[in-house]
Amino acid sequence: MELSWSHVLSGWQTDTVAWVGIGLESATALLYIYGVSRVARSGRRWPAGRTVSFLGGLVALAFVLQTGFASYDDHLLWVHMTQHLVIMMLAAPLLALGAPVRLTLVAGNRGVRRVVADLLHDPSLRLVGGRSAGVLLPLDYYGSMAVCLLTPLYRLSETNTGFHEFVHIYFLACGLLFWVPLLGADPATWRPSHGLKIAVLAIGVPAYLAICGGMLAEGRWISPDHTLTDIHRGTLAMAIGGIGLTLGGLLLVTQREDRRRTDRDRRIAAKSNAATAAGGAARRGTA
Repeated sequence: MELSWSHVLSGWQTDTVAWVGIGLESATALLYIYGVSRVARSGRRWPAGRTVSFLGGLVALAFVLQTGFASYDDHLLWVHMTQHLVIMMLAAPLLALGAPVRLTLVAGNRGVRRVVADLLHDPSLRLVGGRSAGVLLPLDYYGSMAVCLLTPLYRLSETNTGFHEFVHIYFLACGLLFWVPLLGADPATWRPSHGLKIAVLAIGVPAYLAICGGMLAEGRWISPDHTLTDIHRGTLAMAIGGIGLTLGGLLLVTQREDRRRTDRDRRIAAKSNAATAAGGAARRGTA
């Protein structure tokens, strides 16, 4: 089977799961836009880039999960690999950049803010906060992809629709837990240093190379319905997508850190200039 782009664009999925997904994505987009409008009505400004990023993340999810592209995921391994990569490494960081939790705190009333604060301090989040997060989150992020692809779980995801959808949800949650603290747009219980951010992202290059090596080595054992040619294409998609998006993440994190330092230096310079001006005015007053 070969992919037809006309079918990708016109063959939207019409099963119950797809409609539920479209409904959730649409409702999430509307809630986000409503929050932005509330911020605007209060006289405050919400960065347009955050809105574009968040809506872009939802569009990315819809493309790989509800358009005709998703109809090929059981037949073409590279399509299935692309789905996983987009969910974890493209949609997740775009949604994280949209800072939906911060928007909720800014736009919500006191009751909403209290609920969000309670959730952020829930004891169940301790595992993904503090020092343990530096080990657990990268292990979950890279390990989940390896376990799913290199064990019989992949075959189960092909034959069991419920488990297949669970894998998508799990990968999205995994990606969000990984990217939110690295990008720093939303409140998080783990705030890694810039050096640690670079380290946990750089691990992705050898991690995806190892996953690709495992995919080639296993041949047709995990998923006998795929031909060796299809497995090779899927491996190539995993290599190009996984390593490419990892390098893109490294660039993004570095740029955000440079911008943060520039903004900090500007604030320090502005305070210094204000203090100098105030001191000069005081001296002139005494004179």
